Amino acid sequence: MSKSDLINNKADVTTGSLFKHVVRMSIPGMGGFFAIVAFNFADTYFVSQLSNDHLTAMGYIFPVVMILHALVMGVSAGSEVMVSHLLGAKNVEKAQEITVAGVGLAFIISIIMGALGIIFLDDIFALMSAKGEPLRLAKEYMIVWFCSMATVFMPPVSDGILRASGDMVRPFWVMCLCAVLNVIFDWLLIFGNWGLPELGIAGAAYATAIARVVAMILSLYFLTSKAKLMTWQWVKLKKLTADWTKILKYGMPASITQLMYPVSRFIFTKLINEASGKIGVGAISAGSRIEYFAQIVPYSISFAIMAIFGQNLGAKKYDRLNHGINLLMVISFVYGVFTVGIFALTGQWLSTIMSKGDLEIEKLTYQYLLLSSIGSGGFYFTMLIFRTITALGKALDAAILNIIQVLIIVIPCVIAGFYLGKFEGLVLANSIAFILSGILLFIASKKLLKSLQKSDLE
Repeated sequence: MSKSDLINNKADVTTGSLFKHVVRMSIPGMGGFFAIVAFNFADTYFVSQLSNDHLTAMGYIFPVVMILHALVMGVSAGSEVMVSHLLGAKNVEKAQEITVAGVGLAFIISIIMGALGIIFLDDIFALMSAKGEPLRLAKEYMIVWFCSMATVFMPPVSDGILRASGDMVRPFWVMCLCAVLNVIFDWLLIFGNWGLPELGIAGAAYATAIARVVAMILSLYFLTSKAKLMTWQWVKLKKLTADWTKILKYGMPASITQLMYPVSRFIFTKLINEASGKIGVGAISAGSRIEYFAQIVPYSISFAIMAIFGQNLGAKKYDRLNHGINLLMVISFVYGVFTVGIFALTGQWLSTIMSKGDLEIEKLTYQYLLLSSIGSGGFYFTMLIFRTITALGKALDAAILNIIQVLIIVIPCVIAGFYLGKFEGLVLANSIAFILSGILLFIASKKLLKSLQKSDLE
């Protein structure tokens, strides 16, 4: 993609049908996110074949990884917002500068977080009341994961910047290759096939690291040679720190926004553990991985949001932004109804695949899928609207709204659900919380857009 490509043709989403842009840019994202789903599903499926304790360990690992992912993805979001705005304003040179700063900052933060993770590993899992063999297995996985954290998080950052430029295809190929390599090395290293050592759950972490190294190299190549956004030129520290400050202006609130869902999930997992023990944790671990397949469509749309809303804000096209919010609302809740139907038809079969013959886990996994899908429309819209608000340059507003949503709606609902109905009550309450959140956030986003337009006119 040349500089002219960045400001013309298909990379420019400030004209034409928004729906068509969403479809065009989401299709590669669907393939890419399917690759991510396959990536996570393969880890959980292969590990679950070892024992139910291994499956429970993955249940403890999941919210921790999500929290760390949210922290680093703030840098990605901050870089994406700035690059999309700059390209919308036709300022390619500054977009290149921000790209270099964003990639460097992500690498540094990943190294620091990996070191802190190893130091405080015991404390992290103690917060979830993890114990026994599942705790030992979770720690075995996370030590490898923390040591390779920089390679784990570099591809999402560089791929995000590519998407901000309007390029959805190359990130798709990166994610697909990453998923294929992960599945291959999972099979090789978890079970010790082809003469390689049998590493068990640690093999899944090593497989992730190997796949991510290749993905990191490839995505940086695309960012450098194809998008022409990564220049690899030496940047003075004063200029670099100034760019980091700008990125973090969006990135820190975006991290908080990304962080609140895994934090609520962390609490949800702890309550599930108290309600149903390791069987319940194993069930939501299996169910969460299955849910990912239903989330392919909304997550794929989320990949396109930064470019679509960011570029249209840079071009000051507020009517298109308003229409875009309406479009996201309709898509989210219509697809939510579709999700309920899919899990009603296939949930039992999918639960059987992941339960390794354990009837208790199978039963709870099926219950989780049915009850969780009820709130899926609200969850989808919540996820998309927070990313939209961030793309509009209001990352702090997104963070504040997310904190309010989690502290005032989600957590009180799941605590009430815990006391009223244990496992079933927890899951159903979580769904109700997301339906309420989606409706309230739709109203809030409309008011925010109006205030943004009014400020611009003044």
